[in-house]
Amino acid sequence: MLQVHWDRCQLYRGSHYWIFEAAKFSLRSNVLLHTCIYLTHIYSVCTMYQAFGLDHSTGNSPLVRNQHMCERIEKCCLELFGKDYCFSVIHNGNGEICSHYPRLIVFLEYESTDQERHTFESTVQVGKLQDLIHRSKMARCRGRFVCPVILYKGKHICRSATLAGWGELYGRTGYNYIFSGGTDDAWADTEDMSEEDSAFRNADSQLFDKVRGHDIKLLRYLSVAYICDLMVENKKVKFGLNVTSSEKVDKAQRYADFTLLSIPYPGCEFFKEYKERGYRAEGLVFNWKQDYVDAPLSIPVSLTERLNIDWSEYQSWDLVQQTQNYLKLLISIINGDDDSGLLIHCISGWDRTPLFISLLRLSLWADGLIHASLEPAEILYLTVAYDWFLFGHMLVDRLSKGEEIFFFCFDFLKHITSEDFSAAKPPRQPKRTENLVSARSFYWEMGDPGALAQFALIYSAAKTGGNVCSYYGANADCAAIPEARTARGIAAFAAQQSLLLFWLLRFRIFFFLFSSSKN
Repeated sequence: MLQVHWDRCQLYRGSHYWIFEAAKFSLRSNVLLHTCIYLTHIYSVCTMYQAFGLDHSTGNSPLVRNQHMCERIEKCCLELFGKDYCFSVIHNGNGEICSHYPRLIVFLEYESTDQERHTFESTVQVGKLQDLIHRSKMARCRGRFVCPVILYKGKHICRSATLAGWGELYGRTGYNYIFSGGTDDAWADTEDMSEEDSAFRNADSQLFDKVRGHDIKLLRYLSVAYICDLMVENKKVKFGLNVTSSEKVDKAQRYADFTLLSIPYPGCEFFKEYKERGYRAEGLVFNWKQDYVDAPLSIPVSLTERLNIDWSEYQSWDLVQQTQNYLKLLISIINGDDDSGLLIHCISGWDRTPLFISLLRLSLWADGLIHASLEPAEILYLTVAYDWFLFGHMLVDRLSKGEEIFFFCFDFLKHITSEDFSAAKPPRQPKRTENLVSARSFYWEMGDPGALAQFALIYSAAKTGGNVCSYYGANADCAAIPEARTARGIAAFAAQQSLLLFWLLRFRIFFFLFSSSKN
């Protein structure tokens, strides 16, 4: 496996000539294109944990031994966030909120500069946010609740999984009830239902109203108005059962007050074809005629008219065009005049979701609009460690299947270098130009893309105030083990899955009879 990625590094070495030629025509091109060389370092580093046999899906004992290194990576992420933002930390140490979210979840409150603090001041109270998170966590698949990850002009760009189906809700509710001593936070609410209302509602409807109601409260508290759904299906079906749902097919129309965008995007399985084509995304078109694909593209006209894109042709776009157009749409939304935030999700929220979160973070950074103090190596470190691995991307599993969506994300930067993807409005600020020139200089200094040790040394030198991140080259395995919190977390996950299986077997007839009519 390591030899494969070394060969890929050689491919990038041969690509330097046209990279530098392209950079002559656009300063912004330099910022994004130089990350190709960082990609070869980071990608190779992040796959080294596989060589040590550290598969976080198996619960191997070496993961526990490497917990300290994982903590250092998390500390490094906090330092990088702290360079530009004042933030609070939501503790998830034992995975009690979500077993495959970061142990230290960062909530960005405002930019640390005095000017931005007075312009965009946070109205969110962390204590109330934590309470809403605890109440709403069961509303979404695998407990992956709505989590803010990017702060742009006071707007929260959030990520999550899709809505949980009724089977998962029953399983999680039963599990929480049994192991919490007969109580469940998801049922707690400050607003009591009248006896008359309760009499006319069945148990299923009450459960969905409660859980999804908390999810909606969390979205509103974060001022999220736009929900972008990347699923190619309305509901995820496995073994004939609807295992997940989505906002766009919620029969009670609970999410009608939000602007829902259905922007179907191929899942990680499709990226096996990307690898088989020699990592060429041009000309690679998804097969929209497959049986399980039933979610058409649906975007409000008020959003599409801002862009010169023929959305009716989306099924003929190749992977490059589709990703470009979706990214343009997301940038257009967050660059609007309103103060509304944005939620991006796929099914589980750990493949397609980090793809677009990373592209947004890197594109906005290249414009000098977020993380303005970070150097190229630092922003790459942050998005790889935080957006991908600490949020549960299973790189070992994806590589074993050839589903290289992670590699596609950073390789795709060469396709978004033009000003068409810039969120900055003219005139450009001088500081942005300085950042781009510095990034180009740092790009040339990187040298051999196969020198992992050199990457660690250069990045360590780029850090001001110590060698906190110098360990990354040797111990990258810890960045990819977000689920391996403790033995307790692994045991809880196993017990939860066993309980869910029990429910499925116990009520299998009920499931098949009513699955088509449930939310």
